[in-house]
Amino acid sequence: MKQKLNEEIGERIRAKRLACKLTQDKLSELVGISGKHLSEVERGNDRLSYEKLLLLCDALDCSTDYLLRGRNTLADGVEIPETILEVFRRSDQKEIALLQESLQLYSKMFDHSK
Repeated sequence: MKQKLNEEIGERIRAKRLACKLTQDKLSELVGISGKHLSEVERGNDRLSYEKLLLLCDALDCSTDYLLRGRNTLADGVEIPETILEVFRRSDQKEIALLQESLQLYSKMFDHSK
């Protein structure tokens, strides 16, 4: 079970690294580990310290919950579907502003407290 979990975490790290268009060398430099160590982590053969895991999350702009569990959650535990996150990742600032405005209007439509 432990090896399988390490492999799943490694796969998520690799996928996020590639989505961020980072090489192993560049990401390992940002985190302060060797490229060999990062390679071993991505293959599930090694793990990161908590300190390095937090630095990795900062570099990949993701949560520890995503890397460890494969879930994107808000502080209150609400899970954000990956498809929604992908729309935001592919959007420029103008598109994000429009998305935010649309979400605010959507929220007002269903606000029953008013």
